[in-house]
Amino acid sequence: MIPLLSIVPIRKEPSETSEMVSQLLFGEEVEALEVSGSWTKVKVKHDGYIGWVDTIMLSDENVKTSHNIVTSVTADIKSDGGVFPVVMGTFLPPVENGRFVIGASEYELINGVISSHAMDADTAMSTLMQLRNAPYLWGGRSSLGIDCSGFAQLFYRLMGKMIPRDAYLQIELGDDVFLSDAQVGDLAFFEKEGRVCHVGVMIDSNNIIHSSGQVRIDIIDANGIYVKSRNKYSHKLLSVKRL
Repeated sequence: MIPLLSIVPIRKEPSETSEMVSQLLFGEEVEALEVSGSWTKVKVKHDGYIGWVDTIMLSDENVKTSHNIVTSVTADIKSDGGVFPVVMGTFLPPVENGRFVIGASEYELINGVISSHAMDADTAMSTLMQLRNAPYLWGGRSSLGIDCSGFAQLFYRLMGKMIPRDAYLQIELGDDVFLSDAQVGDLAFFEKEGRVCHVGVMIDSNNIIHSSGQVRIDIIDANGIYVKSRNKYSHKLLSVKRL
């Protein structure tokens, strides 16, 4: 099953009033685990995330996998139903002359930029800079609203690497590095009362880009993230990992 809509909410419980815990992007495959009324409990194939999706937002179509990934903030796709946007990080099936097929339906990419190759860390960082000032949204995965771990996941997605959805799982990956040795693309994790509460992507050993209120660039040192405009630290550093 896949969504054929730009962005679809994944909820904690099978209800429109339940907390949105993540999102599906156009064409992302899920496995149906359970049905409750008009809701389907799904497991996202690329990261194993589990939650509830309104069944009407899912299609039984299959999609061919490829690394045609949207690298502009949005891209416009035309189908029989009209034109709609998809967002950075969306994977598309094989595209030929701007067109691709899902099931019996043909789609046309009419605006936006896609890449057919996994990026290196510098290129992925340059691409992610387009999301600077995008608003923070709990459970969000797009320029319309993105959370901290969704932002980290998107960075690695651009490089062709699939990592878990949540920061407490992301921290289990890779190797610890000293902050002074941090390189572009390393992940910095932060804690509150001994628990992982935040993650950001290192630009270099002194600067970090992360989603906190909005996607922003801040100074980082051994104490954590220092917000210059507020003259205070916002997050306490836990560790830096190289994946």
